[in-house]
Amino acid sequence: MAGTPGIDEAGIQAALADCRQGDVIAISRADHFGLAATPLNGVAVSAPFTPDLVALRCECEAVVVISQTCEVVAPIDEQPFIEVAPLVRLEGDIAGLARKNWSPRYAPLPAMGDDAFVDLDFHSRLEKTVVVNAARQRGCPTDAVGRRFGRHVGHKYSRPAFPEDVVVCFRDMVNRIKGKIGKDSDEGRRADILEDVRVLISPDFWAVELSLFFYFVLPPLDEGIGFAPVVWDEQVDDWLDRCTLAGRVQAIDGMPITLDVMTAETLEDSDSVIQAEVISP
Repeated sequence: MAGTPGIDEAGIQAALADCRQGDVIAISRADHFGLAATPLNGVAVSAPFTPDLVALRCECEAVVVISQTCEVVAPIDEQPFIEVAPLVRLEGDIAGLARKNWSPRYAPLPAMGDDAFVDLDFHSRLEKTVVVNAARQRGCPTDAVGRRFGRHVGHKYSRPAFPEDVVVCFRDMVNRIKGKIGKDSDEGRRADILEDVRVLISPDFWAVELSLFFYFVLPPLDEGIGFAPVVWDEQVDDWLDRCTLAGRVQAIDGMPITLDVMTAETLEDSDSVIQAEVISP
């Protein structure tokens, strides 16, 4: 693209110099391809391609930048595209899970409202010449919000593919915890407090026999959650009772742990089951 007549490359780069991941772009449509005869989403906006592909358009409130900031501000001869995904409004149980970053598909964007999320399953590309001419506003107004948004986008594409017998083991437990979010009960309030549930698989994913150890991750003690070891031990035991020994899984155990106690090594060696690929929603 370098040196293309009519393209002000320096001007485009300068205009996008302050563009960031999470920015909201005033473009009210998201395009993709589907079968002309049986589109799943959207309205056809083109004649069928060979043999029967057609460009489809879905209306949306706006789109949000999900490309990393370094890619957004890179020269257009190096990176001519910006990846975006539509801004959507959610309510009910799925909104509660998404606010906790427990739904891989939807990333919270609280600057646009408590019901605002980015649908990461519906991402598309725009050339930078399109983005530079559209109105834009900051979707992640602080570094902390931006890092949280970036982690959610990254986790969407880096989640482990757990073996099926491991998934069978924890599926009922995870669905139970997710189903209690926002519920007016002791268990519901504890589920609301949970930051994550992570599993350490020993000796490795594909060993002949497996042991699973679950970490029920809670906020740091200095956040005043009223951590009562006996109460949380009982709750963890109840959740663990919903796990099933299946296939190669021979043993299950777990413990509550606060973020200020959890080590970097423990975090690195374990994987989140809350956002596992096979768990719905």
